[in-house]
Amino acid sequence: MSEATVPRMSPCSFGAQPRSVDVNPVSDRETPAKGLVREFGLPLLGFLVAGVAVGLLWLPAARLAVKLSEPVEGAAAQQLVFALLGAVAGVVSAVVILRRPGRGLHVRVTVLLPGTLLASGLGYMVGHLTGIPWGAAPATVLVWPIVASALMVLRLLVSVAPAG
Repeated sequence: MSEATVPRMSPCSFGAQPRSVDVNPVSDRETPAKGLVREFGLPLLGFLVAGVAVGLLWLPAARLAVKLSEPVEGAAAQQLVFALLGAVAGVVSAVVILRRPGRGLHVRVTVLLPGTLLASGLGYMVGHLTGIPWGAAPATVLVWPIVASALMVLRLLVSVAPAG
């Protein structure tokens, strides 16, 4: 037996083996600050990294879209590419958050909504820093959070739907 445990007998267990009780329970568990960083900080950091990746992918994909489209449709094609990248990122974000182990679904929704909005805005800014001109459809920034939120709502509805 280690120094941090003390044998303890249950009052109703004559002849039973003693259970060990941890005298210092905080030492083996993580502190609340570490738990918050793990539950909220790491997923938010992952969303921000994904936002930078989407912003960097936007330039080559937009150039290809402009090359394949009519000259009049070039600006719209660039915004459409960002919307499509946002839709794919929204699906991936929702699946990752739903598959991620952790506390309840409400905590994951709390991480998903601001995380995807920040990531999408960051991706939009990175795209413009790499050379994409400012477009006429800045609302494409909302595609990523809307797709991720819609999939999360569907998951919540499926989980509370009656069986049968």
